[in-house]
This record gives sequence, structure tokens and C-alpha cells, in this order.
Amino acid sequence: MEVVITSESKTKRSAFRWQEIVSDIVIYLYIALYFYTAYEKLKNHSIFETSLHFSELLNRFSIFLSWAVPIVEIIIGVLLIVPKGKRWGLRLGTTLMTLFTLYLIYMLAFAEARSCECGGFISALTWEWHLVFNAVFIVLGALAWYFVARHSIYKQ
Repeated sequence: MEVVITSESKTKRSAFRWQEIVSDIVIYLYIALYFYTAYEKLKNHSIFETSLHFSELLNRFSIFLSWAVPIVEIIIGVLLIVPKGKRWGLRLGTTLMTLFTLYLIYMLAFAEARSCECGGFISALTWEWHLVFNAVFIVLGALAWYFVARHSIYKQ
């Protein structure tokens, strides 16, 4: 049997490869981001817990969230490393970033006192730039999520 490779099949294969590369880059960015922020939150746990305590929205859950958030970030990072967990890691990572962004929007719109202890350089961003940073990660995560689902990359 003779296999004929047309320019159309080369183009599809090239597009698939490009989307796989983009997905991998986004996954690596999410891994670095979530491990970094989890480390920073655990390293400065008392500061993180205190900042949650002073949040009007989250103060009732500050102790729980001060441990749950970095643990969830670590779990997402691990899922993104494990081939069979990458789809779930992307889903959870993008969803968590969306939740963080909704919290930022709430803080910008309604909170008088604002405190951010996301960790490291991210805490140094203005609230507006923090929102842009998160929005970029949401778009990248959604794009990678779409590519992975569309092409069955990292089948489970």
C-alpha cells in the first residue's frame, strides 16, 4: 500500500504540532507559576494568612484558605507534570486563575482595604497589572485547554 502525503496533510500535521508546542509552553508556564506562588505562600504563611484575614470577603475562611490555596496550587502543578493529569491540570489551573481574577475584580470594585499576598514579584504588581497578568494566563490556559481537547493531546 502506498502512502501519499499531500500538502494538506503536511499543513494539518504542522498546525497540530504548533498547537502541541503552544500547549506545552502554557503548561510549563502554569507549572512554574503555581509552584512558585505555592512556595511563596507557604514560605510566608503567616503573612498570607493575615492578608486573607483582613479581606472583607475571605476573612471567615482565612485559616482554611491559607493552607488550601497553596496545596491546590501544588496539586495543579503536579497534575500538569504527569502526562495523564495534564488535561485536568489545565482545567483546574485555568479555573483557579479565573477564580483569582474574579476575586481581584471584586477587590477593585468594592474593597476599601486591599492586600495581595500572591507571592514574590506578583505581589509587587499594581492591582490593574495583576488583573492583566491573570487575564493573560486565563486566555493562555483556555487556548491550551482547547488545543488539548480538540486534538486529544495527552489522552487520559
